[in-house]
Amino acid sequence: MAIGGHGVRRMVSGILVGLALAAGGAGARAQGEIGAIGRIAPAGGIVGVSGTPGSVVRAIHVRSGDQVKRGDLLLSLDDEPGKAELDLAALDLQTATKLAEERVAAQVAALRLAQQRLKRAERELATYRGLGRNAMAEREESRLEGLVEEARLGIEIEQAKQRLLRIEGEAAVRSAAKRLENAQSKGSSTEVRAPGDGTVLRVDRRVGERLGPEPAIQMADLRLMQVTCQVHEGDLLKLTPGMKTVIKSAALAQPLSGTVEQIGRLVDTRSRLGEVIIKLQNAEPASRLIGMEVEVVISR
Repeated sequence: MAIGGHGVRRMVSGILVGLALAAGGAGARAQGEIGAIGRIAPAGGIVGVSGTPGSVVRAIHVRSGDQVKRGDLLLSLDDEPGKAELDLAALDLQTATKLAEERVAAQVAALRLAQQRLKRAERELATYRGLGRNAMAEREESRLEGLVEEARLGIEIEQAKQRLLRIEGEAAVRSAAKRLENAQSKGSSTEVRAPGDGTVLRVDRRVGERLGPEPAIQMADLRLMQVTCQVHEGDLLKLTPGMKTVIKSAALAQPLSGTVEQIGRLVDTRSRLGEVIIKLQNAEPASRLIGMEVEVVISR
């Protein structure tokens, strides 16, 4: 059975956890410690920021390491897709307006024709009534009365059509106007701004390049840092929030201190590991080592 990349990573993490525990020896377990392998990450996660795919980067206003506030300008763009959408929306509105006007005008003409038919039928009826009463005239009068009634019904039908066309035309125009409004909003949005306070971690575009579906800039709030680690299922029920932890790595001059923040309830069926989040007491130097793999020792 094929194993996806995520599953492979979890299986490897499980193996590493086992190796770490074995390397720590029975002494670590005897002292009531639980070992795990984890990675450093911002508590709020990494935020990807970009603009409309296809837009061309005109200017970059930040670089990696910059501190930004919510609303600060990050990128200036030439939004070519937005301009094309704006032009198309404007054309749609113009077409919808003209079509609605023409349909109503045609229906007004049809209504006028129906009214003329009624007048003609009424004149003919009045003429026959002026001829006097006889069998033939009565039959003709009855026929003409039917024509008058049909003409009146025809007017009602044309009036109903006219009302319906007006409603449909107004709805089509409103819809096209709304699309134009949205396109104008997007088309004028040639500036990419920070969605919140944080630090720029990476800028993945250069001036002149087009934006794709992936983030152009990655940023995060580094004031709170954490370690997300994988703990063996047999140890999950031994953990409680607030337990003290020590974070170790060869890249760290000294271990970092933290506490158990969250204990996951889902266990991966392949690796038999569950996720535990450790809140670090100090953001430094973890904020400069985002994504680094570390060894976690949890004291029970």
